[in-house]
Amino acid sequence: MPATFSGAVEPAPGNVFRDCPQCPLMVAVPPGAFVMGDESVSLMRDGSLRPHGPLRPIHIDKAFAAGRFEVTEAEFARFISASGHVVDPACTPGDRELAYHSGSEDAERDRSRSRLPVVCVTWHDTQAYTEWLSKLTGQSYRLLTEAEWEYVATAGSHSAWPWGHDVDEICRYANVFDESAKAFLSDHPVATAPDAMAPCDDGAPARASVGSYGANAFGLYDLTGNVWEWVADCSVLPYPDRPTDGSPVMTGSAVCTHRSIRGGSWRTRLERQRITFRGRDPEHTSSDIFGFRVARNLRE
Repeated sequence: MPATFSGAVEPAPGNVFRDCPQCPLMVAVPPGAFVMGDESVSLMRDGSLRPHGPLRPIHIDKAFAAGRFEVTEAEFARFISASGHVVDPACTPGDRELAYHSGSEDAERDRSRSRLPVVCVTWHDTQAYTEWLSKLTGQSYRLLTEAEWEYVATAGSHSAWPWGHDVDEICRYANVFDESAKAFLSDHPVATAPDAMAPCDDGAPARASVGSYGANAFGLYDLTGNVWEWVADCSVLPYPDRPTDGSPVMTGSAVCTHRSIRGGSWRTRLERQRITFRGRDPEHTSSDIFGFRVARNLRE
């Protein structure tokens, strides 16, 4: 069973804990260094090329905690009930996905029990949730920075994928656009995009309960696939080569037109499931494939 911390003692790296019964499970992540990004580029729908770089050495000097899973519908529902926060009612999972989950324990009609990752949250909704968690626990909750996200997603790997070089292994570790999702979304544009499908079947044609696939070396789940994850940074083009300490990219002004979002989803084409692919969307965007995971500062 994970430990529950009162705040007097902080967890050691690798420990799994939660700060309160309704709080997300967290994993203490050690400090470390890695090279962020790679030399790949991705062709976008508007014909532009999006870099995965620049390559930049990152040195994270302090331990922190990252959510073991993406925030679930049940966890977010507790926040909504306690705070009265209102999300965009116009954004809901598609009818086909609702029907798929209607007979399971993750039924949309009972979000209080659902271990599906929450979706239809804007970047501002994530800020409201982490502020509520911080007040509830007396700890400092937030989103991961983009550098921290890539650090925990890579988890020390130097391979093309966190588990190795074989993309065919992806269905063991992630809920991605695969054979079952392609059949499920036969009339969706992604179903006809060239090379979009993973060459395997992960068994989930839509969102899957968090933790359904293999963990990475840090003990975290679903960094690849399931739902996109908002992170803290302001996303600016061209991508800067600073900062290098794991802190977020900021504009220096109150205006940020786009926020970074990472990790792909269950209906994202394969090439964009790469850990280094950099998503960017307006911070008010609400989508049925956008979710998040939380981070927490650890005191020294």
